Amino acid sequence: MRLRAGLWPIMALAALPLWAEPALRLPQGAEQTAQTDDPPGRYGVARGVWADGVLPMEEINGQRQRRAYRFSDRPGLMRDVIATFAQQLRGAGYEILLSCQDYTCGGFDFRHRLAVLPLPGMYVDLGAFRYISAARGTGDDRELLALLASRSNGVVHLQWDQVTGLAVPDEIILTPAPSAPPTEQGVAQSFAERGYMVLEDLRFDVGAATLAEAAYGSLQHLADYLAEHPAARIALVGHTDHTGSLAGNRTVSRQRAQAVADLLMAEHGIAADRMLVEGVGFLAPRADNHSAAGREANRRVTAVLLEGG
Repeated sequence: MRLRAGLWPIMALAALPLWAEPALRLPQGAEQTAQTDDPPGRYGVARGVWADGVLPMEEINGQRQRRAYRFSDRPGLMRDVIATFAQQLRGAGYEILLSCQDYTCGGFDFRHRLAVLPLPGMYVDLGAFRYISAARGTGDDRELLALLASRSNGVVHLQWDQVTGLAVPDEIILTPAPSAPPTEQGVAQSFAERGYMVLEDLRFDVGAATLAEAAYGSLQHLADYLAEHPAARIALVGHTDHTGSLAGNRTVSRQRAQAVADLLMAEHGIAADRMLVEGVGFLAPRADNHSAAGREANRRVTAVLLEGG
């Protein structure tokens, strides 16, 4: 499917050679700045705004492809790109899951829970971005699309995500690859690219919040980063698998985050007022809770950079 010329009465456009219909059309001179083709895994798009500590997601097992572009801005251009693409999606049989902008989406919290391509390929101004997601099909034929656009200093930055459903045998577990930064520099890169880091080497048993006595490299690297950035503040957010009630899991997840904060204070000298502690239970999984490996991956603590990095 191609957009009708009449949808763009005020400027010439070029159809960019993306990998699936509907084809996205952007202004002449648009430059591709980044791309990734992720392996089979569990991926999703936002289907609701950030509220009460939760970002509703639509997730499927499949393959994800992402592309980023930039082009010169003009008044109303970013709005027009989103509006025209929404019209095109509806015409192609997609259901619009979410359409929002900056603070109505949830601002900082919304943006930092999206999988955004790293700088310099993609840039998001927290006060000037728009987001739209859509879906069509069912089961293994399910497709998810998302478009994130932001403007800054006369340039529009745009990221297009597509997740295509994939039939996966029961014995294959779709779990995102660990993202543990191996060094202090890795912590800085993780904060810069995603706004958070997962403390991958921490391990929690089902229903337990006590950390085993061990030398946790992720905490050492995080402490080194905080020492180098004395103005930085972080949130430690605990997560669980889906075993048990929501209330119980939220309590356990916060206790896990507090256990990490206690260790950072006791062994690394990080002041308590530099750390916010929260727990979201099973509301933000990163893997399929129906496999043992997925449940283990979901029992984690994430450090979110709040300010001063």
